[in-house]
Amino acid sequence: MERLRNHRRLIIGLAIIFLLLMVGAIVAIVRYTQSAAGATPSFEQNNKTLSTSTKSFAATSTRPSTARATNSVPLPSSAARQPIGTNLRTMRGHTEGIIQIIAVPGTPPKLYTGSFDQSVREWDANSGFNTQTYLDPNNTWVIGLAYYPATQQTPARLYTGSTEPFIHEWDISNSKLLRNFAGHVSYIQFIGVLDANPPKLVSSSANGSFIQWDLVTGTPALVFNISQGLAFSNGFVMLPGTFPRLYSADSDTFVREWDLSTGKLVRTYTGHTAAVLRMALLPGAQPRLFSCSDDQRVIEWDITTGRVVRIYAGHTASVYSVQVIPGNPPRLFSASVDKSVIEWDMNTGNILNRFLGHTDGVTTLAYLPGNPPRLFSGSSDKTRAI
Repeated sequence: MERLRNHRRLIIGLAIIFLLLMVGAIVAIVRYTQSAAGATPSFEQNNKTLSTSTKSFAATSTRPSTARATNSVPLPSSAARQPIGTNLRTMRGHTEGIIQIIAVPGTPPKLYTGSFDQSVREWDANSGFNTQTYLDPNNTWVIGLAYYPATQQTPARLYTGSTEPFIHEWDISNSKLLRNFAGHVSYIQFIGVLDANPPKLVSSSANGSFIQWDLVTGTPALVFNISQGLAFSNGFVMLPGTFPRLYSADSDTFVREWDLSTGKLVRTYTGHTAAVLRMALLPGAQPRLFSCSDDQRVIEWDITTGRVVRIYAGHTASVYSVQVIPGNPPRLFSASVDKSVIEWDMNTGNILNRFLGHTDGVTTLAYLPGNPPRLFSGSSDKTRAI
């Protein structure tokens, strides 16, 4: 009998040891998973991920982690490049993620930042002071943002778009709302201004539509669509000329070229394998087009043939913004959810500089010429990054 009791005690002891080993293994796996998740930057909250490959910024009820910083980085000269840029200033004021930055030269130069906190902020780019704040009239995220320069007929204006299907026109002298432009049937994805005489205002919407606006009446002058709403444009750039063009970064992996005089599709560019997120255009005798994507790459295109010229690969997550700087030679930058900004060698496609310091995904870039030239980045982190 005693032998049987000892045998039972041995079995129970072994079972307890086995259970303890299993618990330890589970704890180790959980810690490893959390560590891996922390090492992979994402706009993730409440088990939902913001992804433009399947939906737009406004198509989700989950917001990215908050961001309060716009960072200013002096660009190293081509003669003496540094491996990492030096942060000049962190501009704080937004209480949630920055979606877009635009830089406006002048005296003083200005920045405008649109945010998930339902506001646009105007900044003195030299001092870093927040000089004006524009509150979205419908209390929704500010997704689209464009500056319309002054002409002989009209003063400068700011145009914003949000999760409502309206374009808002603002007086930049006092941040007062002037007009609402109605014409879209879904929320605004992007707003741009064509450098023409006079300038032209164009917007895109989440149902795949584009509108070119009559700024006298505030009504649509031209409307065209992508695939009857089967895709939408995450952003676009425009090329002026006798036959002005619009190049759209579309959610179905394609770049499309449109005739802005007629709204007709001219060409479809194939090369990305996931949603195209933003575009950049280098004007000149032989203009160059650049696109960035959820496929973690930047592609350079020949706009005369629609073919791929070069692929820039080096990011480890979605590339949310691309910026090309005119000059001799020109310079190319991209920003990614992998928390970095990369400067690329446009002759080889290799990495020249990697700007590190952000602690979350970098969502937008803007360039301001000057001495020194400055690159501004917006991110989902809460602290100074570069």
